[in-house]
Amino acid sequence: MRELTLKELQEISLDILKDVHQFCVKNNIKYSLAYGTLIGAIRHKGFIPWDDDVDIIMPRPDYERFCSTFASIKYHVSSFETDSDCRMTFGRVFDDNQTFVRSFVPWHLKEHGAWIDVFPVDAAEDNFEQFSERIARIYPIFRKLQRNRKGILHFSLSFSLKTQFRLLIKKVVFLNGWLVPNMMKMVIIEAKKYEFGSTKHWGLIAFNSYGIKDYHEDELFDEVVDVEFEHYYFKALRGYDEYLRHLYGDYMQLPPEEDRKPKQTYIHVYWKD
Repeated sequence: MRELTLKELQEISLDILKDVHQFCVKNNIKYSLAYGTLIGAIRHKGFIPWDDDVDIIMPRPDYERFCSTFASIKYHVSSFETDSDCRMTFGRVFDDNQTFVRSFVPWHLKEHGAWIDVFPVDAAEDNFEQFSERIARIYPIFRKLQRNRKGILHFSLSFSLKTQFRLLIKKVVFLNGWLVPNMMKMVIIEAKKYEFGSTKHWGLIAFNSYGIKDYHEDELFDEVVDVEFEHYYFKALRGYDEYLRHLYGDYMQLPPEEDRKPKQTYIHVYWKD
């Protein structure tokens, strides 16, 4: 069993992204590269050299159609709405033929491989204060959900006795993840409060990573354009510069050297034997 290098993980993530892109173009499903992946496309024309994942966003109607119809020879989609084993409020397209993942914050009840994230974006109030109040309601549920996901940790014979004991304690403390589905439903119901397009703003509400900063005007995503990424072309929301500056400020400036490292150090991806 050999762990993937960062370069190998990027390569398989790119292959998944190519599959998703082809399906979305063929089926007229709107998506955009997002977050660090979009920064990588604009600043590096590919992955940020130390980035270890791929993020895309879709308007909620496109996301739901994608999750219910995506078909690929090599990869699978999982979302709470279409997969009873999923424990995330957004979707992932993953490999389970070549790789498998070990993580101390699991997201699925079954073994799975490397993935890319597919985030639904939802309509947001035009009144920013009201939007902030809704995020404040969701945030405690979201944080509790993140903690309780540790209750679905997978045991492995390759773990030391000490690690196995720690996993057992987390399963007991977090009730084997029993509360997670109900908390997910609560977050998703709040996220889908307004029909997409019924307001003039949108944001990533179902996964509260950026909080009230993830609040944007509709016109930024009214069209998508092609951007280069690792010698291929993928889709990006037309207002990508305003979108990225709102979230990160001067995103073209490299971060300090000490911050140039992968984010998901608690995740390890291995080649299957």
